[in-house]
Amino acid sequence: MKRFIIIGSCVLAVCAGVWTYMWWQSPAETKDFTSAEQKTQGVLGSDTVLTPWQTQYFTTSYPNNLRVITTNEVAHGLTEGQYLLGSASLSQTDQLAVTVGKLDSLKFDELPAVKLRQQRTDMYQPITLSYASQGAVAFSSKSGYETAVFWQQGTMYAAVVVSGSSARQAELAGALESVILNWQWH
Repeated sequence: MKRFIIIGSCVLAVCAGVWTYMWWQSPAETKDFTSAEQKTQGVLGSDTVLTPWQTQYFTTSYPNNLRVITTNEVAHGLTEGQYLLGSASLSQTDQLAVTVGKLDSLKFDELPAVKLRQQRTDMYQPITLSYASQGAVAFSSKSGYETAVFWQQGTMYAAVVVSGSSARQAELAGALESVILNWQWH
């Protein structure tokens, strides 16, 4: 009987330790989105939940497997706002960067990021994206995975760049498409 009590106590202590460890490692907070807060878009035969995103300059939606990491709306140079989204999974290094700004006296094709990609043909190649707006220019990196799209609206411009693992190229391309298709200037 004494042996049974000792073994039972040890099993109970191990179970309590495992439960405590699992509880400690679980996320601190989860949020359930209401249907008013999310849209669904079919990407590659699956449903992707889109999270609405509104800034001072634009409104769009991005897949819920991304999260906003930084927001900077302090104007400097041509740039009015810079935003960085990253994977919700900390083990993935995918990024989606958005920059908006005013062209001032510059022509659209004189933007430094556009000029760099046009001039560095050893690193970038122009591509056509069917969902990009009229007049938009897009580039793809020749090494690794990066796709950049630039367009203007009046005196404003936007740049959306997605980069990450080539193995996740389809998912990243879907994120880029979601942001651009749902884009509305303020």
